[in-house]
Amino acid sequence: MDKCSDYVDQYWHDHSWIIYYVLEAKKNNSNDNNIRGGENGGGGNYNIEVIEDEKNVMFVKTNTNTKTIDSRTIIPKCLLEDGYPTPVVLMSLGRSGTHITWQTLNTLTGYDTDRYTEDYMNNKFEYLGMNSNPIKQFFHDQNQKQNDRNGQWLTKYMCELRTKKFPKATFVGISWKSFLDPFQLKESLSTLQQIVSMTDVLQEASSSTSTSSLGSSTTIERRGPPIRIIRSRRNPIDVMLSQYKNGYDCGSDTVIKNNINKPLQILNSHCKKGETLCLNKHYEQGEELIIGDVDLFYSLTYKLWNDENKVDTTLIEMNVPVIFVSYDTMYYPTTPLDGEKEWNKALQYIRGDNYNDSNDSNGNEYKSWQDIQNAMGFESTTRSRNHIDLISNWLEVQQKFVDTPLEKFLRLD
Repeated sequence: MDKCSDYVDQYWHDHSWIIYYVLEAKKNNSNDNNIRGGENGGGGNYNIEVIEDEKNVMFVKTNTNTKTIDSRTIIPKCLLEDGYPTPVVLMSLGRSGTHITWQTLNTLTGYDTDRYTEDYMNNKFEYLGMNSNPIKQFFHDQNQKQNDRNGQWLTKYMCELRTKKFPKATFVGISWKSFLDPFQLKESLSTLQQIVSMTDVLQEASSSTSTSSLGSSTTIERRGPPIRIIRSRRNPIDVMLSQYKNGYDCGSDTVIKNNINKPLQILNSHCKKGETLCLNKHYEQGEELIIGDVDLFYSLTYKLWNDENKVDTTLIEMNVPVIFVSYDTMYYPTTPLDGEKEWNKALQYIRGDNYNDSNDSNGNEYKSWQDIQNAMGFESTTRSRNHIDLISNWLEVQQKFVDTPLEKFLRLD
């Protein structure tokens, strides 16, 4: 017995693990590494021993007389138990509608969104932090903690949300701001790998006809990824304009002034329906912005767009369980039908069903565009989406963007 086998056996002894069933998984590709193991893992014919105690489910790959284990194949039962909300990560940049998207999805699933106070959203929903530096610090801190690194912080927090904080919701989760620098840190990528590994091992388990306290293989398969990601992106020009309008430090004096010749001030991030004073402040400050340094504005917008592309590429290459949605389609669709489809795609994903245009397999109602608009608790803080109305020196900006990869994001309607 090797060292890894001794480790597994010691776990069995210390925690009174009970083997409920053995799944036969025939692997013909010697390079297949869907189920992560130790140095002896990967390739060949092997079994998967599914071991459970009161808190965890451990998937152990066995091959001949060796056993291999990785912490990423230990899934807390609180992520798998039926009757609790789906754990979801909403991944997007700031000024891209994360709060209103979260609130609207909760309302559409029938949950009391009054629980999601501004304080909760800013501190609990934005669990990693709202800006790049705090998120970097968060990942650095988690990497220093033996019991939280490699994504364990995420499984713990999701368990707390789904079993203690909001057990009656349809879904729970956090916002993950997709700034590239912290996204590429070791702990960030390890967390994504944790999500991938848990999904992989459950897919392997679903190929078996065996049963345990997790239910039949059909139940396991239908459960889907233990944690799933909704990836949302917004037109990068609009993200930059929103940052400027809200007085963010975007480098240099890029925005010299606005149409009323007053310094830009920090505004409330969101305006609820009927908050006329809040909306008027946004309207006043956000229209006819003068872009002082057009070259800098372009370079920052290009970097934002390119960084977001790199995030998407990483998610796809790692095979992270994710759906991609468009902020612009969700809030300003070409037709109401386009908007309906985008929102219902997200709704059915967080419920664990494949998208269709009527009802999902659990009988949940397809939401109309009117249903969706009625569910939105916040107002748009711009009266016009036409960039001519939003940018005072529009012709200068347009000339800079023409014949570049960003030209397609200019909007004249």
